[in-house]
Amino acid sequence: MDPADIVEQLQAEHDLIVAFKEQQQREAELKAIPRRLRYKANNRGLMHHEIATQRAESLNAVPPLPTDEQRTQILAKYDLAAAKQQAAGMEYHVHHIVTLVGKCSDTGRHVVCGLHVPWNLKITTKKRNLELGDRFDCDLPCGPGCQYGEAHGENGNGDFDDLGDF
Repeated sequence: MDPADIVEQLQAEHDLIVAFKEQQQREAELKAIPRRLRYKANNRGLMHHEIATQRAESLNAVPPLPTDEQRTQILAKYDLAAAKQQAAGMEYHVHHIVTLVGKCSDTGRHVVCGLHVPWNLKITTKKRNLELGDRFDCDLPCGPGCQYGEAHGENGNGDFDDLGDF
């Protein structure tokens, strides 16, 4: 065997050993992360869905018998938001179009209760969702003190997010 071939073979074996040791180190670092944190990191959509569902249930904003299809559609929205967040590097939220506890933009009076259902959810940026908060611009009379009197118009841009429909 040619000495150059032996050197090449030894270098290839060395490279394999280095790659194997690096892989072992990465696996050891992953094991150092608590199991629950790894689960949360790998299932962000599901975690956000569970938290939102618990909040909606506490506000009686979940229909009595949501179908499996509706639950799947809701989870898909949260999974899509998590995927967009990971791909884009910015935070996305699942926004309730009609808020779960909607307060009049002018008086702060509670005027509406939205439901935690697929057709009331929309993906939006974190910034836009926090801007909207729990305010609700409504077409209902708010009572004394409301600057618009009997009815309100739309919120100005006619949409609830900067991204369009998802």
